[in-house]
Amino acid sequence: MRELFRSILFALCFAFSGGCARNAPPISAPPIINWSDFSDAGLIQWQLAAGRKLGRLPVVFACHSGPDDSGQWVSSPSIDVPKVPVAAVACLLHAAYPNVPVVLIACNAGHARLFVPNVFYPDNIVWTRPGRDWRAEWNEWGIGHFDEFLEGKEKPHEQKTH
Repeated sequence: MRELFRSILFALCFAFSGGCARNAPPISAPPIINWSDFSDAGLIQWQLAAGRKLGRLPVVFACHSGPDDSGQWVSSPSIDVPKVPVAAVACLLHAAYPNVPVVLIACNAGHARLFVPNVFYPDNIVWTRPGRDWRAEWNEWGIGHFDEFLEGKEKPHEQKTH
């Protein structure tokens, strides 16, 4: 019913606005960087969910990830390729988009912490699209809502004692 309502609303707006605007400025959104085989539709859902919470659309970076043999949180587009530390990816994206929030859709089974401001990340396994209803058998674990993400903070400086 909701989809029918949206379709009708869209058709009415289109009809009464004169159709497609010829000189309308392009709408730009921060990128979704899909370094995985995840569904782009699911990543758009994450971008919109985060945008509602943050008040603006974030950059979204999606990848396969987990702890390596030494326990470091690493990422890759698939299992068979060299791994890149997630902290390095977070730093690079923060530097490339300093005024835009960054959301990492990257499993964090090792519960690693990031010390990069304005970067949001899960503290556990994360679903490839938000919500738990589509994975009812697994709703006891895993992150399916943006409210469950952590925000990277600057690393506290150690105080020296003399």
